[in-house]
Amino acid sequence: MRMRMLAASLLFIGAGTALAQDWTPPTVVPADARHWNRINDLVVAQVAGDRNAAGSLYASHVTYPKGVRNLPHTHPDARIVTVLSGTFYQGFGGTFDEAKLQALPPGSVVVIPAGTPHYGIARDGDVTLQEVGIGPTATTPWAAAAR
Repeated sequence: MRMRMLAASLLFIGAGTALAQDWTPPTVVPADARHWNRINDLVVAQVAGDRNAAGSLYASHVTYPKGVRNLPHTHPDARIVTVLSGTFYQGFGGTFDEAKLQALPPGSVVVIPAGTPHYGIARDGDVTLQEVGIGPTATTPWAAAAR
């Protein structure tokens, strides 16, 4: 019995050592360290990862100024979108339809499958979203994607 306990303990220690060797320390990105860039009407900060690298988990913060619409478009990767501030109005489909917009207050999360046409607007004021996906990514206007 003692031999089995010793063998199990050595196996556990060995596994722990192997995990420790592959461990990557956490990265902290303070709010004031983000570098914001204007992309058309949006303001975007890459928070983590590389959205252009295959297999890279990335996170971006995207600010929609009040009144900015994002017309129907798709992405090649699935996205998890979290509303950080403001109320975002999100819709799905290939036509921007005000009647189909759903109000998403701060804390709301939307999972958008790859290739799903979607659109939105910051109707009431500025909105900041966090978008998470796995690269490479792109944005294709629905009119171009539907051809």
